[in-house]
Amino acid sequence: MIAAHSHFEKDGHSIPDSQVWKLITVDAFMMNAYVLLKRLTISNEKAYGLDYQNVKTEHVPLVVRPADDIPLVRIRQPLPSPMTNRSAT
Repeated sequence: MIAAHSHFEKDGHSIPDSQVWKLITVDAFMMNAYVLLKRLTISNEKAYGLDYQNVKTEHVPLVVRPADDIPLVRIRQPLPSPMTNRSAT
């Protein structure tokens, strides 16, 4: 189940969920179908009759759609000096 916050803010303007989360119904259906099939099938080790001790599994994330380019703006804030945080001893 995919959940989203009620709204986000960017540059002081509220952005509706429909623009923030672009996972449309077809993509959500595909992800749910993938998870269901993964639960119903047997592991690759069992399917190929491999010894579990000789198998290394690499987990790779499934990408439905590449992320959009999001323009980021760096906000410069002065960092506190390490000398100002010391207590007088």
